[in-house]
Amino acid sequence: MSNSINADWHRDHVLGSNAPMADRIVWHQEHVQVCGCRPIPESVLKAIAEQEPKNGGSGGK
Repeated sequence: MSNSINADWHRDHVLGSNAPMADRIVWHQEHVQVCGCRPIPESVLKAIAEQEPKNGGSGGK
């Protein structure tokens, strides 16, 4: 990942400071694909990890 900023993307994708975590997750997952200005914050990475299934299965029998 380069350290360059995609100013056009940032202008068109403003994330409010009080955005819910679900919105932050979506924003940061897209952001990391189109902009090299910074990595996903630890708090968002933790929230993503907490959403992933613990056993890797679909919950079926």
